[in-house]
Amino acid sequence: MTTQELWQSQALDAPRISPAFARHQASEAARRAHWRNAQEYLTTALCVGLAVWFFLSAKLSPLMQAGVILVVPSSLIYAWCWRRLSSMSDGPADMGVLDSLRFHRRQLERQRDAWRGNWRWSVPLFLPSIVLIFAATLMDPQPRARDSAVFQAIWTLVGVGIAIYVCERRASRLQREIDALDSLTAS
Repeated sequence: MTTQELWQSQALDAPRISPAFARHQASEAARRAHWRNAQEYLTTALCVGLAVWFFLSAKLSPLMQAGVILVVPSSLIYAWCWRRLSSMSDGPADMGVLDSLRFHRRQLERQRDAWRGNWRWSVPLFLPSIVLIFAATLMDPQPRARDSAVFQAIWTLVGVGIAIYVCERRASRLQREIDALDSLTAS
């Protein structure tokens, strides 16, 4: 059977999808992924810049200096891992509808897997610097520093909780897109 005959033999009640629409959906998902990755890279650059500025401008204890400077390699490793896990590639332009949908589904699965559970590898990556900064704050002889340690602990726990929630929510959205694609291809 030729491609035209296959196309014409689709069930009449099945949704008809043009190859241009399938490629558009895939390119739109790639554009969103590139935008999200750019936000992650910008956040990494900001984090590294602030850590270096804080290290150079503030009079810090050696333990605090170690914690602040550990943020730099942790951030760079995070950016490298994020790029490796979440980058999307553009599919060939000459793919058919089903191939385009399958390719798009694989790319969405890759994005979903990057977002889902990324705290399992990113939190331990930053944990040494967080522990050192927290320990330096607790060991500071000023009583005001100990009060800020409580605030710092609460701020860290809330920030990590929000980050986990946002990542899992994005993974759920991507799963809904995958489910919608599955419903189109199952007909």
